[in-house]
Amino acid sequence: MSNNNRLKGKTALITGAGSGLGYETSKLFLSEGSFVFMCDINPIDTSELVENGFADKFITVELDVSDSLGWEKTLSIINSSNKNINVLVNNAALSNPETRWDLINTSEEIWELAMKVNSTGVFLGMKKIIPEMIKNKIGSVINVSSIFGKVGSEMGAVYHAAKGSITTLTKAAAIQYASNNVRVNSVHPGFLETNMTKKLHNKPGVRDKRNASTPLGRIGEPIDVAYGILYLASDESSWVTGSELVIDGGYLAQ
Repeated sequence: MSNNNRLKGKTALITGAGSGLGYETSKLFLSEGSFVFMCDINPIDTSELVENGFADKFITVELDVSDSLGWEKTLSIINSSNKNINVLVNNAALSNPETRWDLINTSEEIWELAMKVNSTGVFLGMKKIIPEMIKNKIGSVINVSSIFGKVGSEMGAVYHAAKGSITTLTKAAAIQYASNNVRVNSVHPGFLETNMTKKLHNKPGVRDKRNASTPLGRIGEPIDVAYGILYLASDESSWVTGSELVIDGGYLAQ
């Protein structure tokens, strides 16, 4: 784990922080000197973080990103801790078998649920946190989209729609708040090995197919993407906004 203090003095809020990419990003941010509000709809196991000496460097928050009231409660927790959010990572997402169905077979209920979490959740995160960044005249927002926010595929109509909306919403926010020194960028991971994708990858042939379709020959690990998020959160990317950082092992280069 890195420890170069690239985020020293910063405070980050990360959604979907309980597992996968969100948890790996939280660990990396902590090791780089950031204080982290780890937000998730489910309880977060922080035993590893405590063992590594970060017990006083993070606060866990129960948050449904699609709930505006939940964001207001989160803001109250932040304010009561006398912290100012410099970095927002909108990472929480819903991906289950039903979100991978084609357009005709996608129910209206699944459409609305997936859009609420994957798209509205990003909108609410920016709507609630960017004003705090404007007050402090600095901020970096990283919205986690996907390679499937840039191209189509044979499955997952609603997942494509939600992740695609993040791509253009990010660019709009980047333009609208650049004069406030708030940067907004999107990250587009390729195929990752996480708890959310494990069942899919364990189906016969799926892991092999995804490895073969990735020029670098393997499915990515959360840390591969977390380092890209770290770059966008750090001052090293101070002249980067409205950009799409694709981290996919070369998938979209084909």
